[in-house]
Amino acid sequence: MGETQENVRIQSSSPLPAGLRWCGPLLACGYGIGVRLHRAFRQPRWPPLPTICIGNLTAGGTGKTPAAIYFARGLAERGRKPVVLIRGYKDQARDEAAEIDAALAKTFNENTSALRPSYIVNPDRFAGAKAAKERGCDVALLDDGFQHWRLARDLDIVLVDATDPFGGGRLLPYGRLREPPAGLSRAGVAIVTRADAAPPGNLAKICDEIRELAPNALIASAQHIPRRLRTVGPGGAVEVPRSRLAGLPIVAACGIGNPEGFRRTLIQMGARILDFVAFPDHHRYSEVEICGLLDRARTLKAGGIVVTAKDSAKLELLRFPAEPPVWSLEVAFEVREREADLWQRVEMAIADGEKRLNVIRDT
Repeated sequence: MGETQENVRIQSSSPLPAGLRWCGPLLACGYGIGVRLHRAFRQPRWPPLPTICIGNLTAGGTGKTPAAIYFARGLAERGRKPVVLIRGYKDQARDEAAEIDAALAKTFNENTSALRPSYIVNPDRFAGAKAAKERGCDVALLDDGFQHWRLARDLDIVLVDATDPFGGGRLLPYGRLREPPAGLSRAGVAIVTRADAAPPGNLAKICDEIRELAPNALIASAQHIPRRLRTVGPGGAVEVPRSRLAGLPIVAACGIGNPEGFRRTLIQMGARILDFVAFPDHHRYSEVEICGLLDRARTLKAGGIVVTAKDSAKLELLRFPAEPPVWSLEVAFEVREREADLWQRVEMAIADGEKRLNVIRDT
């Protein structure tokens, strides 16, 4: 495929404003001290049901929401009643929760024998877990909770992005690390995501680094597979063949943690990206912004605009013209290696959690 005349516009690509980057090392040092103090003064509480954490070391971009959907779906298909506990940071209640609900609704409408998972948005994760127990759920998936010290859990699953495994090696706000890489030692499972985007040699090196940091963790790998393309906007959600993007000139926009991963996926699908706009993670679109993107698409004679499933949840609340079309690309989290071992580790953790709860009931 030939080179495209792509114009990439990244908005707020750095967590630190350009004018303050000179003091980045000092701010990162202060942040690191704060993380250690915050953890030291927190006493974790055991939730009233087995709990599995899905988190990461970096600020967004590892594919956490598709992973949460993967585990929720897998648990339900195994006869469990899972719930996804979401903090509600920024616009999570509007985008990630809606994305999880939409993805699982389609799956479980097609498979009525499976129990459909639910989600609870509450910054107090213990209260969320308690409410889930009252709903009849029997296992909790703690979304983005690896640095949440207030809630104890039976298993920590940490996602490591193969394209940027350790956030540049710098703590926030100078880099993208939420804590030093040594924090991986707490993980029971480490999953290298977007493994298909890393050269084989790099992937092996990343796994070796993880093994040194977390010698007792199971190491698996996963990739994000494009599944569905559907319309967003006045005409309602209509599924469109993924092949529609092959050779099609488009404008792409997203408000996610790793915009480069989205851009790479579109290129692999054969799309000709004429303009690419990356907004900050959890960006709340305005009607002015979506209309501006539509005007840009008309000017460039693009065949349509493509956004992520996370973005579509907020765009559906807005009013904008039906032409050119706006499409949402839905991706699925797919484990490439050691999937059976991964699920065995998950089931063992749930069994341990159930034993813990039985001991509490008997005392």
